[in-house]
Formats: sequence, structure tokens, C-alpha cells
Amino acid sequence: MSRTVVRYMHRSDTSNASFLFLWASLCSLGYAPLGAATDPFTYSPVTVMVKDAETGKPIGGASVSLFYGGGDMRWPKPDYVFGVHTSPDGTVTTKVAAQEELQWDVEADGYRQLILTMNAFGTVPANLDFLVYRTPDPHLTISVPKDYHGPLRINFHKVSNPIQEQPGKREFAFRASLAGYVGIDASPLLQNLGLETYFLAFLEDNGTPIPQSTEQTLPSARAIRLMRRKEESSDIRLLFALGTAQDAEAINAVINPRAPNLPDGFFSEDPKAFDDFFDESKPPPQAAPEMLPLHLSIIVPKGYRGPVRILLTPVLNSKPDDLTKRNFSFHTSSTGYVEISAPPQLFGINDQHISIQYDDGTELPSMFGVPPSTVTFRYEAVVLAPQGRKLLFELGSAMDANAVHEKIFKTSRGLNEDPIDHQIFDAIFDEPVSTKTAAPAP
Repeated sequence: MSRTVVRYMHRSDTSNASFLFLWASLCSLGYAPLGAATDPFTYSPVTVMVKDAETGKPIGGASVSLFYGGGDMRWPKPDYVFGVHTSPDGTVTTKVAAQEELQWDVEADGYRQLILTMNAFGTVPANLDFLVYRTPDPHLTISVPKDYHGPLRINFHKVSNPIQEQPGKREFAFRASLAGYVGIDASPLLQNLGLETYFLAFLEDNGTPIPQSTEQTLPSARAIRLMRRKEESSDIRLLFALGTAQDAEAINAVINPRAPNLPDGFFSEDPKAFDDFFDESKPPPQAAPEMLPLHLSIIVPKGYRGPVRILLTPVLNSKPDDLTKRNFSFHTSSTGYVEISAPPQLFGINDQHISIQYDDGTELPSMFGVPPSTVTFRYEAVVLAPQGRKLLFELGSAMDANAVHEKIFKTSRGLNEDPIDHQIFDAIFDEPVSTKTAAPAP
């Protein structure tokens, strides 16, 4: 056995097991895939014992199933075992082929479902003990210092003791350090939740809840944003950003630095930087200023609805200070038009790093995850023209955005034909000279 991964699940979280059950049922009825041959596998008897993880008592009547993985759909596969039940002493004996990845599924009334994966390319032990925990699911509350923002690191150190603090306890509270670090000695009850976040809640140390980010969360909102999670043999590490979307982007610039010599939006991955966040002997790493993500804020008149047109004209003789600047803000005209003299780093900005707000400070959401009638902004298209880059957004309801989209994109085109109708695009984009503006926001 080279590696074992255990996962406890909601009873409703059984989509994978349901698929495997359906597949196993079809095979048991003789509907094996084409090309399946006589079973070539050698089986050994294995006695499984199911126990209560906290009391050690055997559980009779538990359902034990076995499926075989391996990462592909090659056939034949060893015979599946589905839904054999333990006797009153908590044991059941079944046959196992030590050929590839084993996927065990254990269920018992009143207990959390156990999904366990192990490699069995060599031999399978004659006896296996499976520990299951009584419901409900555990829940963790993480408190952080008031007004803290930046990286929040949660490190689950795996320990073998099956008891987390005391038998039956399911509510746990932990406090982050002043530097945003939480170290948890995690029994299997917690370590097997480490790659999920539904069991976590976050509070300021004065009791104020901190929401986790969703599609509806505005970029300027203070929230918890998951950056990356990683499991190793000794621990499970979750890296969050606590703060605004800009705080999250600063952390992302460290663990996923912008690829050199490529436009904004292209990233590489730095595993060492992720590990450095969990090194308590030194401060959390920070990205160099020039590696931080760009952000362009476009400010429109209060109540404006319609196309927002941004013309980026290149500035080739930029001052050194201009080349390191990462945050920009500009006002549009009363008709949603702005022309910007853009230094090189801004000229290639990705639309995902552009936000739009009203001139009274109200931030507008993007269209994803909000009701169709909500006033939002949606990126429509970008066109490279002799004057520069033309970026077109639509500010309004989903119906408004769809109407613009249908106008500028051709309904039918050849395989290599440009999908944009440039005549209509230019008619929407072009602005009378008398109303143009390029005034930066104060």
C-alpha cells in the first residue's frame, strides 16, 4: 500500500458512488463494455471491520462497497462489490483484487459516509479497519484580529488520534495569530475535511462575521477568498486572502506570478512561494510592485446606462514612474466614452481587471450570479484599431447586454471568418469629437 486517502462526506454527496453503483449493476447483469474478456484477476479474501471512530465499538449492519479506479475506462476490471453488510461484530469478508486503485465506500445509519481510496498494486492486507464518525458534520470557526487583511493560512497537521478534543464534539473554534496563521492538530475527523470549505466560518475577534466570497461579492467588499489548497502526507494547507479582490490579487501575484514577457492575464505557478506562506519563521512573501496585477477603474455618471467605450492609445515614451504604476482611474463622458493615453502595461490590460462604478462611488457588479434585471456591466468585445485598442462594455440589464451582443456578433460566418461585424461595432463605439474626454479621476 503506497498511499491512502480518506474522505468523509454528506450522505447526499454520493454522485460518484451512484455512478459506480449504476455501472456495477449493469456489469452484474452482463452488460459489460464491448471487448470485455474472461476475468483475468486473482482475488484474495479480505475481512473488513467497521468501527465507531471515537468509541472503537464495532458497527453491525454497515454497508461496504468496493470499486476499482485506475484513472481510465480500460476493461476488463475486477469484480465490484456492492452493498455487503457487516455482521453484529462489525465484520464482513469479501474478495479483493490487488491490481489497481481500490475505492471503498462505507455507510452506516447515524454515521458520516466514508469514501476511502488506496493503492493496491502489490498485495492487500487480510484485515482492514474502517473508522467512521457519528453525524453531524464538524464545523470550525476561525477568528481573526479585527481589521486584519492579507493572507490567512490554515494548516491542518495530520495526527493519528481519532479523537478531536473530546468524543462527540463537532463544534470547534480556533484563533489566527496577528500574522494570520492558524495551526490545527487535526484528527481524521478534521483532516479529511481539509480540502473543503463548507465547514468553515470566519469571524472578527469582536464577533462580526466575515463572509466568504461568491459570484455576487463586489471586488471592493471585505471577504474571505480561497486562493489555493494543497494536501501532502503530513498536512493539509489552505491559503485564503482576507480583504478586497485587490488583496487577493496581490497574493495571487506571488503564488501565480505573471509570466515574463507575456501580456496581462498570463501566469506561471510558483510552488515554493505557496510553501513560503506557511513558513512561520519569516514574514509572508510579497510580490514585487511590477508583478502586482493591473486595475483600471472606469467612472461613469450616476444613472448612466448604455455602452461604455474605452479607447487605449499607446504611449511609447512613458516616464519610469508610469511603467511601475498598477492602478488607474478615469472618468467617462456623459455618454460613456473615455480615451486613455496608456503606458505599455495598461495598453494590454485584461478585461477581468477593469471595474466600473458610478461617480457617487457605487460599485457596479459584473453580470454573473445576479438577477437578469440588475444593472451590471458586461464585457462585449475588443478590437485592435489604428488608434489603439477599443474595449466595449455594456452597462444595463442582461437584456440590454444581449441586445448589443446580438448586434455586433455575426449569426453565421465561415470557419476562419472574424465573428465581429466591424461596421456595427464602430457605429456603436465611435464618439463625436465634441463629447470626448480623457480626464483622469481625482
